Amino acid sequence: MSIAFGIGLAVGFAVVLVTVVLIKKKAMKGSEYDERQVAARGRAFRGGFVTFVLAEVVVFVIEIFTGEPLVIGVPGILGMLICLLAALVFVEVSIFSDAYFTPNKPMPKAWYVIMTLLGISFIVKFFIDNDDWYRIMNLAAGLFIVIIMASLLVKKLISKREEKEQDEE
Repeated sequence: MSIAFGIGLAVGFAVVLVTVVLIKKKAMKGSEYDERQVAARGRAFRGGFVTFVLAEVVVFVIEIFTGEPLVIGVPGILGMLICLLAALVFVEVSIFSDAYFTPNKPMPKAWYVIMTLLGISFIVKFFIDNDDWYRIMNLAAGLFIVIIMASLLVKKLISKREEKEQDEE
């Protein structure tokens, strides 16, 4: 990793942080989770945390028995994959517990399309890049996004089916 990449990464994180803070400040005015959603998000956080801890313990035990660090591709990738896995567990539990979006702000269709295209572009970059670090991280990030978008679609279909069954009764 070069100095220019490190500076770009830091600036990118700063821009994302400022954007998230501004969006959250604006969104907090009209978006509130109900009690059931707060409880479901608590279970989702717990699931993500337990996944993170168990994955780290598994890596630790493997490293103890082999006597050398466990490296996938290049150093640092495994830690990022574990973080993505834990985040994926959190998001999946939130989605299927109806705690991912607030009741008064459903998922915008434009957001779904943009994120799906972003995930696909990350997966395509996996095949284009030559550096192992970029390839693995692009594939992992792309799969992460595509899995979440597919889960949102599945949950929407399940919810529509349940609403249809309730209307028939």
